[in-house]
Amino acid sequence: MPKEKIVSVGICRKCGGQIIRSYPCDVAVCTCESATLVKLEPAMVVDGKSYARLDRIAKSANVSTEKVVKVLLDTAIEELEQKGLLNLVKKGAE
Repeated sequence: MPKEKIVSVGICRKCGGQIIRSYPCDVAVCTCESATLVKLEPAMVVDGKSYARLDRIAKSANVSTEKVVKVLLDTAIEELEQKGLLNLVKKGAE
């Protein structure tokens, strides 16, 4: 089982609650006060050992760990789209 997982994450602007959904998902609804749409963005969940490895890469390149993760996500999504596999990922998430 892979240690890393791509999810969709967003923060409710009214209550500050974090919403996590299976990737790909662009929006979710928080019902804290009333139905509030929350924009979701891709994020990667990694274990501590993998995060430490990404952090070392970021430090050696003098950039933030978040920047390294964003580049990895963008690259993975682009490769899936080029190979025509993004639809398979979307269907698998349903």
